Amino acid sequence: MLHTSPMSRELPTGPGCVIGTGDLGREVLDSLVSRSRRPEIRGLFKAEFDTAPIGSWMRDVPVLGPLNVLPRYRHEIEWAVVAVASASEREFIIASLEEANITVVPAVHPDATVSAAATICSGAIVGARAVIGAEARVGRSAVCGAGCIIETGAVLGDFAELGAGALLGRRARAGERVEIGAGALVREETLIGPDARIQMGAVVTQDIRAGACVGFEAERGSTRPELGGVV
Repeated sequence: MLHTSPMSRELPTGPGCVIGTGDLGREVLDSLVSRSRRPEIRGLFKAEFDTAPIGSWMRDVPVLGPLNVLPRYRHEIEWAVVAVASASEREFIIASLEEANITVVPAVHPDATVSAAATICSGAIVGARAVIGAEARVGRSAVCGAGCIIETGAVLGDFAELGAGALLGRRARAGERVEIGAGALVREETLIGPDARIQMGAVVTQDIRAGACVGFEAERGSTRPELGGVV
């Protein structure tokens, strides 16, 4: 079941799998096999549009097939990491895993720095060299790219993404399914509404309304807009 409460950053001891063989899947697989206590990974499953050949191997883990063959392995798999770039596809896959009673777990790279007072929710992915501050929250199935920073008390919403090297400032809040591009900077205590998109390298100094698409002049984009649904 997909939990909203904090989860252990240690994976279950039983066998699991990674769903997604694209770039994000490769990053997650690297995160898992780089651990001092490597988990048992039964295999990888292809998401829609993934091109890895069935029967090929990635980091000595086999590509077992598309997602629709997962039920064949149901009794061999206890947990899964969903490493798919599309937030809507992650939501759909997780719903299917819930029905199969497979636990969706977070994947935190061993080179990430995560405060013991931070909350990492189920399915979240935290990349190498990311920094997650005290009392920060990384939502369900949210993705934190390599080298990003979530400062003290900031919130990255469920199914949201913070790109590589981006900064979510102290007590800023990004809503569900928000996409913040690589290298973007979000000022402290800023609110970003659900489904907004912040382009790579943008500097956000004011609140952003839900569903907005913001470029390099984000500071001009809002005057305290309606932000219904911010986490």
